[in-house]
Amino acid sequence: MSFEQNFRAYLAFFDGTKRDSFSTVEHHLFDALYDEAYIQSDGRTLNKEQMKQLYTNCLRLGSKATVIQVKTISSNSVEFEFRMVSDKFDITIHNLGEIKNEKLVKDKRVVNKKDSLGSVLEARTYLLDFCDVERKYRDHLDVYDGKVKSYDTMAKAFEELFHEDFVNTMGGRPINKDALREQCKFFLSIATKGGLLYFRPLDDSHFEIKIHFANRAADIKTHSRGTVRDGKVVRIESFVDAKTTDKDIQGVFGLSDLKWNMHTYEQVINSDQSSVQDIEKSIDSIFHDDLTADIEGSTIKKSELKEQIFSDFVENAKIRFEKMEVVDESHIEIIISKENDWRRHQVLTVKDAKIATIETVTDVGDLVHNLNEYSRVQNSDSSTLQDMETVFESIFHDDLVSNIVEYGSGLGKEDAKRIIFKDFVERAKLSFEKMEVIDESHIEIIISKENDWRRHQILTAKDGKMIRAETVLEGKPGLTDKDYLKSLSLIASQ
Repeated sequence: MSFEQNFRAYLAFFDGTKRDSFSTVEHHLFDALYDEAYIQSDGRTLNKEQMKQLYTNCLRLGSKATVIQVKTISSNSVEFEFRMVSDKFDITIHNLGEIKNEKLVKDKRVVNKKDSLGSVLEARTYLLDFCDVERKYRDHLDVYDGKVKSYDTMAKAFEELFHEDFVNTMGGRPINKDALREQCKFFLSIATKGGLLYFRPLDDSHFEIKIHFANRAADIKTHSRGTVRDGKVVRIESFVDAKTTDKDIQGVFGLSDLKWNMHTYEQVINSDQSSVQDIEKSIDSIFHDDLTADIEGSTIKKSELKEQIFSDFVENAKIRFEKMEVVDESHIEIIISKENDWRRHQVLTVKDAKIATIETVTDVGDLVHNLNEYSRVQNSDSSTLQDMETVFESIFHDDLVSNIVEYGSGLGKEDAKRIIFKDFVERAKLSFEKMEVIDESHIEIIISKENDWRRHQILTAKDGKMIRAETVLEGKPGLTDKDYLKSLSLIASQ
């Protein structure tokens, strides 16, 4: 086939349909059109493989090609002109080419008034250096679809996009690839919606990008300048005229930084290999110098909390974050527990990516947890009287008033203690057949003792402990949760 036949057949494949790669036929036609020694030197030298990459990206964009003319000038030279259109560019290529055995060996642009060399070079730069980068960015951001997800759904796209030497200087605190990965995990955990708003090459290695992030912690648009190396993003920095300030970035990314540091803190505290310096560094990474903390009824400062933490560390006590959830742009809700000791439900106020205040939340959830712990201690053959003493104090309020059929009404905390410790000494096996939260201060339970009694009760919680326990008499149909609460309110008023 002649050069013109191959040229027209090849460009016919660019019909506006988006495709990821060349088919076997397209590969064959490309090889029939371009010589192995092909070279183009308009502003930037390109070889055959680079031309194949350029045209592959044209296919991915769904480009449409229209042949304008193909003219044979001599036995070894041709003039050809065609238009290539996509949603990224609309350019006309008009070149003089040298051919050998009907294959293109080299070509050079004919400058005319229809198009500028600048627009062609700009399109070429995009196709060779940035088309894949933009595609990778879109694949990465598409994972942020407003649903809670695991990092596994993003891992492949993340690794393909970001260079190992990546650094982000936005927000005033440079972060590396590992830190960015943790931020991505955080964003996925809070159902983030993300999208690429704008992408434009600036030169052979830099691009301008605008991204939108929205979740319950923030709703921001970032405007950045990126650097590409080896086909991956190696640096992100604020664009010079960006409206999004470092303070805006600090607000949303500061929460993820803090969560990451809190997880690190948990690991450091629980590790037998950690040094005093490791603990000191970890404490300073999460607690603000102006910290005010409400811990079990007392207000303490950072120095006092640090003493408590070091005391736990010396005891080799294990801590665990059972819950860590963003409330809004400056608050995180947590549940933290110390092995075989305390469990605290807290709301943290964040300032400068560190904890500025700690407020203790005492609610019915703490009572549910402690009741389950009571069952575990009671049923374990290795539990001690001290274990039961600890769990008892975590469950029963000093002002407890309870009603148990076998023992009567008006029972106080000391009465409950005698009953519970009698069961413990007997090593009786207990089972919670039901434990259901009715509202923010009431729990319905059914608890039974092996081969003995079974009790159906409504518990009232105050300060995270049981302050009232009322027995529900079985065999009375039609008694609803609303009836239970009404009965309790009447009792309380008497």
